[in-house]
Amino acid sequence: MYHVASSERRGKIKSLGLLTRYDQTGLGAIFLADARPVYCEGFDIWIVDVDGLALEEDFSGEPDHGKWWMHFGDIAPERLSISRDDLSPSCSPSPL
Repeated sequence: MYHVASSERRGKIKSLGLLTRYDQTGLGAIFLADARPVYCEGFDIWIVDVDGLALEEDFSGEPDHGKWWMHFGDIAPERLSISRDDLSPSCSPSPL
């Protein structure tokens, strides 16, 4: 799955992973998309290994393609790799 985050947070995400404390929705979730976002500028696409993670479908809205999912817990940096750097704010399913 994929998570989109500001490229400014790249260093913290590489060292700490994805943390629920940065969820600005108040749900305490990490939001993921099951389809790769399209290229935009200023954001990173993170590939997330979700094997064994509890996921819940997010029915609050759908991205342009695929579905959104939530994980109610932090995701360790070992589960992450950057797919492509410099995506734009217009395609971010997450404010982080």
